[in-house]
Amino acid sequence: MATFVVEELEELGDENLEVKPDTNLPNLIPLADTYLKNHFNVMLIGWHGTGKSESVFQLAKKHDLKIKYFSCSTLDPYTDLVGVPVPKVREEDGHEYLQMIRPKEIDEADFIFFDEFNRANPKTLNAIFEIIQFHSINGEPLPNLKCCWCAMNPPDQEYQVEEVDPALLDRFHTYVEMKPRPNIRWMESAGLPQPVAMALKTWWDEQDRKKRDFKSYISPRRLYMIGQVYMATKNAESLRSALPPGGVYDVEKLRRMLEVALGKADGKSDGGFGMEAADFVNLPVGKILGKKNAIEAYLRKHPEELETHKKLANTISNSSLGGESLIRQFSGIIDSMVPSVSEGMMGNIDDEKKKAMKRAYLDKVQVTPQWEDEVKNLKKLLSKIEV
Repeated sequence: MATFVVEELEELGDENLEVKPDTNLPNLIPLADTYLKNHFNVMLIGWHGTGKSESVFQLAKKHDLKIKYFSCSTLDPYTDLVGVPVPKVREEDGHEYLQMIRPKEIDEADFIFFDEFNRANPKTLNAIFEIIQFHSINGEPLPNLKCCWCAMNPPDQEYQVEEVDPALLDRFHTYVEMKPRPNIRWMESAGLPQPVAMALKTWWDEQDRKKRDFKSYISPRRLYMIGQVYMATKNAESLRSALPPGGVYDVEKLRRMLEVALGKADGKSDGGFGMEAADFVNLPVGKILGKKNAIEAYLRKHPEELETHKKLANTISNSSLGGESLIRQFSGIIDSMVPSVSEGMMGNIDDEKKKAMKRAYLDKVQVTPQWEDEVKNLKKLLSKIEV
């Protein structure tokens, strides 16, 4: 059995079946096509709103498979799966007997998806057990069924879920742990203006880095809904009411970021750049160095100014500077960028230059160990590079 932790892939959807995002977005499930091609049973495990269900529906559509969806929390083992007894009369001898009649949709399905798996009662799970293991119901084969996928919330969080029989869990070929990762492209495809989606994602990233407790968790689905509410009301109080109750959030910062983003979306402002940003955003890389301290302070003070961050990132990544110079001269600026922007910048730098950056970083840490604590964002960025 294999377990994959989805940390680097961004979240594309949620479990709200009414939202229809762009199906060309990458699926969240690593090796999903391979698992499906080999008819593997897969268990998806993740917090609410992480895109488990949407990823499965997208996968079925991509492969043109007839999917049958069951929500285990409301599933009845008899009327939905096993069937109910109906009196019948045999034509040959007139004797009465009972025949189990069930919905035939399950017989036509290529792919069955059991959602909210650990919210089912034990009788329901017993019925599901046979379907997953033998692709049959009461010994009667399901002729088209290729595999069963399931989704559940983690049993070790504050969810009202049932304990699942280990023997049943052992019938899955692989388990995929899905981490919440909001995706700007998905929110945009689902109706939010890009600047608003970018502001929400940037704020969420900072919220997440503060290691809030479970009560302060904001799912990617909830983040999208917050954007919907604010776009409809333009009201700070409604923004507060859209956040999950009981958590601790920097609502005022979110409000400011959305106001700036909304100005961009409506074309009513210059994007909130102001004179400070205008002083450096279009400078060549050599002159940026002369304003390094001011630029670092501005970037940290204005994480909502994503276009400013992106312009600087493009200037730096497109320069002819080597990897060692980028670390020696621009490490503070890179560390001050919004993480999503600095990650994108690294994607524009060739592998050899990235390796040189990593070596220069390690050399500086060896000489000045305390410097590592001053550039935590840069440290995380370079941790993914092997030298």
